[in-house]
Amino acid sequence: MSDQSWKQWEREVATDLGGERTGPRGFAVPDVVGLDDVGVECKYTRNGWPNKSKWSKWMTQAKHNSEVNGYSWWGIFLCLAGGKGTKQEKYVLIPYDYFVELYMKGN
Repeated sequence: MSDQSWKQWEREVATDLGGERTGPRGFAVPDVVGLDDVGVECKYTRNGWPNKSKWSKWMTQAKHNSEVNGYSWWGIFLCLAGGKGTKQEKYVLIPYDYFVELYMKGN
């Protein structure tokens, strides 16, 4: 990904989930909208795993943006990018109760 890798990550997540990337609007809007009751925040880092402070900030943002936009749930979509030749690692952090709800719907 280029110097605008975080934008590409947001586009990838939006496409994969069938939503729409909102882009940086400067106010409380999830990064991806048009999904079924979940607000998505996308995070991209080249600096390894985020520390506790960063996770706390991201979770507060995700919860707030989801709540003010009427979503019941939130998710943080994280892309850990390494150096050249290193495979990206992609993760999703969602509330436990949301995972259980999704799991039960699938069974």
